[in-house]
Amino acid sequence: MILEGLIAGSAKDKLEEAMEASFRQVDEVVAGTGTTQEVPVLTGSEEVANYIGAVLASFEGASAERQLEVIITQKWVSTFGDPVDQYADLRRTGYPRIPNPNASGNEYQLDMGDFPLNPNFTVQNNEFPKSLFWPQNELNLNQNAPAQKTPANYTIFWDN
Repeated sequence: MILEGLIAGSAKDKLEEAMEASFRQVDEVVAGTGTTQEVPVLTGSEEVANYIGAVLASFEGASAERQLEVIITQKWVSTFGDPVDQYADLRRTGYPRIPNPNASGNEYQLDMGDFPLNPNFTVQNNEFPKSLFWPQNELNLNQNAPAQKTPANYTIFWDN
């Protein structure tokens, strides 16, 4: 909403706060497991500072579209394990750019200059489900039900 100018604030500052909060959450989860393994604390580490710095450098001075890509990609990373939210963001924004695991190229979620990002290998250029199948029991029981749809071709009202 900050990127769209709907609320005041710095999108860069909020992105940085969100990434720091995500790393704190990972540390809290690890600490709460009771593991006896030695797991390094991420918050405040040089590696995390470098990562956040690289993401923010990619964000600064970028186009609004690129900034949205950076934000949604970082949200995708931080919400690992929440597929519904991730799917909704991907459908809504087209981000993150998800590589095709069967492609021969070196793909990376966020092109920070360390790997080539070839859009021909991403699922954005392949069929992607836009909706789910109709439940089979609904089709079986409802004589007025439409024919089964093809999820990659069936558009939902917000696609029109």
